[in-house]
Amino acid sequence: MAILVEIEFPGATALQYEEVRKLAGIGDGKPPGAISHVAIAGDDGLRIVDLWETEADLKAFLEVILPLTQQVGIQPPAEQRKISPVYNYVV
Repeated sequence: MAILVEIEFPGATALQYEEVRKLAGIGDGKPPGAISHVAIAGDDGLRIVDLWETEADLKAFLEVILPLTQQVGIQPPAEQRKISPVYNYVV
């Protein structure tokens, strides 16, 4: 079942986001299991909204990406990430 995940990183910058993508080797692509990805960079930090094929795909990706976020100085999210089951989506 597809899931939607929302994560906020207060204080994180677009430059840090790009560095994490570079370190992870993502480039312009997407990791296995990712359906769509939106990153919103604002004055208050980053907000990530992703659509994943399964929660297992998300968890595998987080094991790789979260240590990299800390490596570039992004603090772990203060709030738990929000995960919602998806009833329908169109890409």
